[in-house]
Amino acid sequence: MKKLFTILLFSLIAFNSPAQIAVKLYQFRPSGDFGSVMGRSVTAELLFIGEFKHHKRMRFGLTYVALHARLDTFPITVISSEYPNVMPGTMVYKHYRVLIGNMGFDYGFLDNDIWTPYAGFDIIAGATDVAYNKNDIIVNTDYSGGEVLVGFRFRAGVEYTFKEKYGVFLEIARAMYLLSDKTTLAHNDFGLGFRYKFN
Repeated sequence: MKKLFTILLFSLIAFNSPAQIAVKLYQFRPSGDFGSVMGRSVTAELLFIGEFKHHKRMRFGLTYVALHARLDTFPITVISSEYPNVMPGTMVYKHYRVLIGNMGFDYGFLDNDIWTPYAGFDIIAGATDVAYNKNDIIVNTDYSGGEVLVGFRFRAGVEYTFKEKYGVFLEIARAMYLLSDKTTLAHNDFGLGFRYKFN
């Protein structure tokens, strides 16, 4: 976690464009196997965004999301070499939290000071914090820990600028990432943001 914040801090110091701060409220939508276990959640992303220069701008962001399992108790099956049969069990998630930092760029399709449709790409890094109880006929396990994650995100959006210093934007995105235990996860997000230029 400390390394992630340090990288983000030095990136912001090196950020030589006129600085803009933004907050995006969005729905975090786990997909694939991840989405079959965890439900959708509403969260926010804190962003530092540059101005468009020659259609391009850099951006840095940080998101924290607390996910909730779709079921209170998940049925599972256990196979052991000590027992010839497939045995039933249960799994209960106590919490599933994700911290994601990202660094990337946007490409604006129009040289327009008011309406700007754009597409972008981020490299993301972060960590998960997970706790669950797994109970079967062989053993009862309480787990608490997490994994480091790395991946990327594709994004498309449109931004409206007004009164020079203010802007609102609408974005959709698709993120895919790999955890340190070699699990692959993915999510989609859809959100609305507000931007303020402070220098």
